[in-house]
Amino acid sequence: MEILSRFKNEFCFGLSMCASLQEGPHSVIKDEEFFDAMDAALDKRDKEEELNDKLQTHIQPVQHQVPVPVKMKGERHWLSEECDKKVDEAIKYVFEDLHGEEGTWQLVHEEGEMKVYRSEQEIDGIVIDPLKAVHRVQGISAHEMCYYFFDGGCRMEWNVTLEYGEVIEPLSDDCLIWHETIKRVWPTAQRDCVYCSHFRKLSMDDGNDPGTYLVCNFSIDHPDLPISSKCVRAKINIGMFCQTIIDPPVAKGEEVPRENVWCKITYTAHVNPGGWAPASVLRAMYKREYPRFLRKFSSYVGKRVEDNEVMW
Repeated sequence: MEILSRFKNEFCFGLSMCASLQEGPHSVIKDEEFFDAMDAALDKRDKEEELNDKLQTHIQPVQHQVPVPVKMKGERHWLSEECDKKVDEAIKYVFEDLHGEEGTWQLVHEEGEMKVYRSEQEIDGIVIDPLKAVHRVQGISAHEMCYYFFDGGCRMEWNVTLEYGEVIEPLSDDCLIWHETIKRVWPTAQRDCVYCSHFRKLSMDDGNDPGTYLVCNFSIDHPDLPISSKCVRAKINIGMFCQTIIDPPVAKGEEVPRENVWCKITYTAHVNPGGWAPASVLRAMYKREYPRFLRKFSSYVGKRVEDNEVMW
């Protein structure tokens, strides 16, 4: 690859030249080269994950503890008002018309039950495209899907993009503050994120709702985690909205088999990555990585719950 050859040839000119061959205001990498370098690194990561998954099939499976439902007591804390606000915002985004008169949403990926939309937006040259993905998976309830998305103890298992992740401050049973560092993919700078994660059960108006749940993840400033010179601090506002569907329906009073349980997912994401990565490259990576995330995460949850009773 041309960009890698240039990197090797120019290495001898010192660290200042090396700095020009990575994300930053003085980068000399062309957008096409930037994309090729990231694409190659992500392809390598995917192959390593596939190999690891194959190896895991020959290993005695880990006996995971059956999850205990989160106690949603509505306990108040210093971020309670902000959580209420973000829940309202997330619900608004979930039910926003994708095919309205303004026509700002574009379908960028379709795969089976999954559809991914984005609305192109930039602030000061930084891509902050809102994204909305809808998906439907079998054999998982809304509670189960949101449980594993929220649970800090599981995140390092399903989110393979993380180098580090830790609960910084548990605020209540259904709310925590999380800090994560994302694995660096050259030539981008390494990024971290500090956010509040809030898990909530919602009541729908139809009276026949088997279960609707929401997890909101939104960036905050925390006194114990100032911005470090080692990472670019990304900002997020994410909603994982899940509804349980029984299909085909069963007679009242009968046990619902897991194969009749479906989870309808609406995933919304507003991400400001910060930094200097080219807009065209970020959009291409988002188009690739968001569907991949939904596939991987749904598969992870499915394996965790397949032998358990349904958690409603």
